[in-house]
Amino acid sequence: MDQNRPNILFIMTDEQRFDHLGSVNPAVKTPHLDALANDGVLFSRAYTPNPSCVPARAGIFTGKYPHQCAAPTFITYLPAHEKTFMSYLQEAGYYTAVIGKQHFGESKIERGYDYEDIIDSHSPAPQNPNRNSYNQWLWDSGFKHRNELIQGNPDIRRYSEWKADPKYHVDHYVGDRGREWIESGMPEDPPWFCWISFPGPHGPIDCGNLPQADLYDPAEIDMPETNFEMLAQKPPHNSLRGGPERQQPFTNDEIRKLRHAYYANVTLIDEKIGAIVQALKNSGTYDNTLIFFTSDHGDFMGDFQLMAKGQNIMEVLMRIPFIIKPPKGGARGKVESSLISAIDIAATSLTVAGAEVPEHMASRDLSHYWSHAEDLDDREELYMEASGIRCLRTRRWKIGHYWNKPYGELYDLQNDPWEKENLWDRQDIAALKSKLQKRLLDKLIELSQRSYIAWNHGAPEL
Repeated sequence: MDQNRPNILFIMTDEQRFDHLGSVNPAVKTPHLDALANDGVLFSRAYTPNPSCVPARAGIFTGKYPHQCAAPTFITYLPAHEKTFMSYLQEAGYYTAVIGKQHFGESKIERGYDYEDIIDSHSPAPQNPNRNSYNQWLWDSGFKHRNELIQGNPDIRRYSEWKADPKYHVDHYVGDRGREWIESGMPEDPPWFCWISFPGPHGPIDCGNLPQADLYDPAEIDMPETNFEMLAQKPPHNSLRGGPERQQPFTNDEIRKLRHAYYANVTLIDEKIGAIVQALKNSGTYDNTLIFFTSDHGDFMGDFQLMAKGQNIMEVLMRIPFIIKPPKGGARGKVESSLISAIDIAATSLTVAGAEVPEHMASRDLSHYWSHAEDLDDREELYMEASGIRCLRTRRWKIGHYWNKPYGELYDLQNDPWEKENLWDRQDIAALKSKLQKRLLDKLIELSQRSYIAWNHGAPEL
């Protein structure tokens, strides 16, 4: 193996928000991820480019924001001419592999993997004729229909009960396949990149009767500080979540039950991550492996008495857990407050691989954060989007501009971290709103393709 270039392990979950990590919220039990953070850098203000699976992942794949790579919504897909950072890593001499969820959907793009075991399942479906390896394994194990493994609960919305041995759960499967790849699938030469992507804790919320649930006392589950009434001052679509049955706020009893099962799923995944990391250590490659951990976006999980996600820019959807364990010699036990985006994984991976970062990427290299022990907090703003919403987050403020609408969102995150009060119509801060709108417009121009190139040779500066 080329000792000057580290291996790269990218571990990802689906729909896990920033505070569902033990290092941030002691109510959640993630000892293995906490240990990973102690070996590297925990980013306290990391964000997804978009609060929905397909566009968020498209942004991560390409190092571009979703509107730049033509996949801005859940029902859009990457055009074939786009290029993933995994393909760039291949060109740089890396062996590339993936186990777990990707969500390329109908895209014809060259994905950029030498080895693929893509599992885009959340719920088991052994009866599906187009089986991935997980559903094929269930079928070969004797299961012929999902109802043999999981069943919904009519008394609790979005809640399901796992009926089979826990070893058949999809996050068990992905974790075990990832560990096995580390133990017997990874090449000794050249250096490798591997993306292990868990489908959970995304719904169905089905881990309430798994062993990990016994680690939590339902009576002690932390509860949200926000409620459904607070949505009245936000743009109207925020409380209309996909159908009449979902417009009704979730009750505290439902929220407690769902959070209990969701936390159990997070802990299950954490245990599998612990086994993957131990396999790396056993192989002697841990020290020279750069490890990313993050999620594609968050989940309301009871905040504002809502569940899941939508076209919303709230912190509980946009803000994500983010850990980097650097290769040998980097910072340890650091908490970094700088604003960063999940799209920055692309440029960081290419930089440590010794590859050039394409100029069209919006992605930025994060390696200097583990090269310095002190908190740098060196970014003044961060851009995000959700469907027709364009959003700018500064160290203190967050503004959301709605395409062709008279309303918007403006929050003082320093004094209102849970976004209980929308300040959009406050006349006493109208000048501030105007300045933030200009900064957002400037950012959109900056993100336009090749906007940095001069108008003409010798043209005066604007």
